[in-house]
Amino acid sequence: CVVLPGFDPDLPDEAWSMLDRTPSHPQAGFRRLAEAIGVQRAEIHPLHAPLGAPLPPPLGTGETTGRAGRIALLRDAFLPIPPAAEGVAAADDGLWRLDAADEQDEARAIALTLRDALEMPGRDAALVTPDRGLALRVAAELERLGIRAEDSAGERLADTPPAIVLRLLATCVESGYDAVPLLALLKHPLVIAAMRHAADHEAAHEAAPDDPLPSFLADLQLRLRPISSGPASLPPATLLAGLIAAAEAITDDLWSGEAGAALSEHLAIQLAALDGLPDVQPAELVPLLDAVLGSARLRRPRARDANPRVAIWGMMEARLQRVDTLVLGGMVEGVF
Repeated sequence: CVVLPGFDPDLPDEAWSMLDRTPSHPQAGFRRLAEAIGVQRAEIHPLHAPLGAPLPPPLGTGETTGRAGRIALLRDAFLPIPPAAEGVAAADDGLWRLDAADEQDEARAIALTLRDALEMPGRDAALVTPDRGLALRVAAELERLGIRAEDSAGERLADTPPAIVLRLLATCVESGYDAVPLLALLKHPLVIAAMRHAADHEAAHEAAPDDPLPSFLADLQLRLRPISSGPASLPPATLLAGLIAAAEAITDDLWSGEAGAALSEHLAIQLAALDGLPDVQPAELVPLLDAVLGSARLRRPRARDANPRVAIWGMMEARLQRVDTLVLGGMVEGVF
């Protein structure tokens, strides 16, 4: 015996036949269950009625016209809107859906779809998604295919080279100059360029040591001493200013280029906003820097090597433009 609490025996046959297209309807689960166990709707009887007894009259029969009308109105409200006969085929023409196994497969499939669109002369394509992680993965997949897409959301300021130097430097202070974060800092291109410049300068004055690294580290520790060996806690503005001063000392062109100029302007605003906040410990330098950088973005002019026929858009940009091939990515609950 299978008991179906909430089953509506009075639902019209036309409405019952449309439940397969309306999975959110309250009775849709009963239809799927009936199909799964091979039971016809007419074989479902009220629990209190003897087997084979005729069904009671539909709810609302013999009642006031007003109540019957309300019942009918509620039933109709749950049904899907019948599609118009004209334009149904046109609405589905060229539309297809892909259920990816994981996020990386989704990004790879989107990149291949965009590339296929570009192979047709004169056609353009775009990805529309509010999922920034997916947008970055698709951009990386397109780079592997030799295509650079313009991203309307720009680049996270925290991911630019000068901001990465600050984060690596903060990690070194937090870890007490452990080997791994220190090596990551020394391998950064901006730091390597400064070390080479310093070595060349000393060589020109015939005073270059055999290994410039010890003198470089000694100078780094000296400049970081006010924040790493000072008081147990410091004002956030003082701590961040000391980190910036040390980063300027170990790099030659920290603020050069669009990324450096944007970071310098952003930090100047944030330093002024940090005045008056409670003191923090040097061990909290990394989360302090992350909070300061936040979600700030760098929007560059269109890159010279960016393909003008492919783009990655957010929701707002997609409303204002149109392309020949449009991909909606990340269409899962909580994203769209």
